[in-house]
Amino acid sequence: MALTRSQVDKAGRTLSRFLKDPQTVPVEDINSAITTSDEYRATFREPMNAAATGLRSMTSTEGCIGPIVSQRLKERRSVLRKLTKTGTGLWRMQDLGGCRAVLQDIGEARRVQARLVARQPDAKVYDYIDHPQASGYRGVHVVVKYGGGTSSYEERSIEIQLRTKLMHQWAITIEKLSEATGFDLKHASEPAEILEYMAAVSQVFDAAEKGLALDDNLERRVNATEARFKEYMRRNHGIAL
Repeated sequence: MALTRSQVDKAGRTLSRFLKDPQTVPVEDINSAITTSDEYRATFREPMNAAATGLRSMTSTEGCIGPIVSQRLKERRSVLRKLTKTGTGLWRMQDLGGCRAVLQDIGEARRVQARLVARQPDAKVYDYIDHPQASGYRGVHVVVKYGGGTSSYEERSIEIQLRTKLMHQWAITIEKLSEATGFDLKHASEPAEILEYMAAVSQVFDAAEKGLALDDNLERRVNATEARFKEYMRRNHGIAL
């Protein structure tokens, strides 16, 4: 029997409550909520597979050079972190199933974006190329629906990320720094020494991809933030860069 929205959101609320105050939630409720959450995540697998197949076809049709397409179900720990940090209900999460295409340049990303939207006019587009996140993260996220109708699986929202190679390099770097420091740097407001440097690097990458000259102010900012970043990593984490 298919899970209902009320069942899924109840499980999400239980897990969120448990993470905030473990003593208030009975063990049996926790186990039930985890089971429901895992079952719900699993319903995204087939729609995600369909989205990845479609994405590979689109990158080929658009003549993209050496695209790297991948897919993933959001890990349980990531779901739990998002439940507590954003307050988003489990049913409303748009990135439980996700696909990614790493592309050659911004032109390729825009062409694939246009094809996705043409195929699914009700797609939701989050443009972090023209409007980067505070951390410096850049890319395009397109949330599309797969399944339902005559499909053998339920309709689900799948988040498709489009990045260039430089954008992907930046994102991988900040993930490695998160692992090294213990901070969730994609969503954190500190330590400033890391975040200011990574935001400056993102600007440099953006200028390079758009063929723009590096202005003197940005160059000075990169040099200054890099020095503070290296000193912070050496002093606080014993890492010499």
